[in-house]
Amino acid sequence: MSLRLPPRADVRLLATAVALPTDLAPVGQRGRVMDEAAVLAHIGHVGVPGAEAANATEPQSPLDAEVTTRQWVQDADAIDLAVEAGRRALARAGLQVNQLSAVLCASSTPVSISAAMAPRVVARLQGEAADASIFLPCAHDVRGGGVGALQAWITAQGLIAQGAGPVLVVAAETPSKFLQPGDVGTALRYGDGAGAVILGPAAGTDLASRPGASFLGGLAGQRPLAGRPTTIPGPLPPQGGPQAYRFQKPDREHLADLGRLWAQAPRALGEAFPAARADTRYVLPYGVSHRQMATAVEALGATQAECFHELARLGCVGAASPLVALHGLLASGRPDPGCVVCLVSAAGNGVWAGFFWALDEWACGQALVSG
Repeated sequence: MSLRLPPRADVRLLATAVALPTDLAPVGQRGRVMDEAAVLAHIGHVGVPGAEAANATEPQSPLDAEVTTRQWVQDADAIDLAVEAGRRALARAGLQVNQLSAVLCASSTPVSISAAMAPRVVARLQGEAADASIFLPCAHDVRGGGVGALQAWITAQGLIAQGAGPVLVVAAETPSKFLQPGDVGTALRYGDGAGAVILGPAAGTDLASRPGASFLGGLAGQRPLAGRPTTIPGPLPPQGGPQAYRFQKPDREHLADLGRLWAQAPRALGEAFPAARADTRYVLPYGVSHRQMATAVEALGATQAECFHELARLGCVGAASPLVALHGLLASGRPDPGCVVCLVSAAGNGVWAGFFWALDEWACGQALVSG
């Protein structure tokens, strides 16, 4: 049985934010914009055309990359990106970190094996203002692969339903630090970055009395996939050489099965909430290729919906993809109040999640003001 989440109007979107490697202080010194030539030079394939390079390391598949540029960190990591995204989200919401009830961090590329990212993000956000109080936000990580950000969002809603105040959800990825030497296809496809949202209770706002506002329903589940996935396969404690702790390339069997999951999960979501599907204007997916995203939109069955993504400009930023797309959509000024969006992800471990959300006037207006 999958997890079915009914519509609820007791939660509000307070802020969105994105942080990229070139945003990290000193600005422009801890990240780099990587075009195809820079990527190929970095991994030792100078002069190999992009299409040929992508096919040199893995088979043609629904995951073929269509990325113009991406950003990679330099002397930085996923925590640095998470802190910057969190700082920006807090500024847009007009909040201090000690006004949050919880901070949830999602990442497939964590900084260390056992130490959680979220408490360190809280400590960095609190900074010099930290005191001896034990009442800083509850902080924990969500390890759901590419679905981690949506799992964290769903968890945040549950906390708010139990009486929590604002919750910061941040997803940060640095796949550039885990590339296999010579794996051109993966290098061309992925970028580093972080996305964040702050959710809060709707009590005290007009949302509380508006049925159907904000969360319009969602599903989450899992279907084990066949074949060899895109993952870091090395066991813990570490054994063997460093290559076991870098991304492995997926095989054809896995890519085909993952493609089927991308056709199944959005369809199930749309069939579970047909009214929200009918109203959906934008689909914001985990994005790794145009073909994969088109499959998701078609399977959802929202005939009038448009796919919004940042794949060409930023590459696949893993779990952060839907949050980055949401921020980009709001910053574009395209959605009007009441616009319904669908966030959906499916990962190589077979985990999937998706939900519908109605944007309110505050979210649309705040995004335009903040940029």
